[in-house]
Amino acid sequence: MKTLKLTILFFLNFVCLINTSFLPQPPLLVKQPVFEKLYEVAVDDESFKPFAIECETTSTPNSVYRWLKNSSPLNIDSLNRIVMQPGKGTIVFTKPNNEDEGF
Repeated sequence: MKTLKLTILFFLNFVCLINTSFLPQPPLLVKQPVFEKLYEVAVDDESFKPFAIECETTSTPNSVYRWLKNSSPLNIDSLNRIVMQPGKGTIVFTKPNNEDEGF
């Protein structure tokens, strides 16, 4: 029996926002998200392939990072498959799926 492997690629559009109210000067972005990011969704018995969207500043640890997806706030705390790296704004999708597609 012949088995076919299906790979699904999606484009992402995420925006990283930084709250600077606690900082004496505006932070400088050291890393920021690329305009397009392709990722693969696992199908059948494939293992998940995590991916990250980077956002880092030169500021102190008091920075507050917020993410928008399709112009709406992305509540990372409510999603157990997306984590933000400590002290950075970078988010990691541990189990990407179709819902992660953005416009």
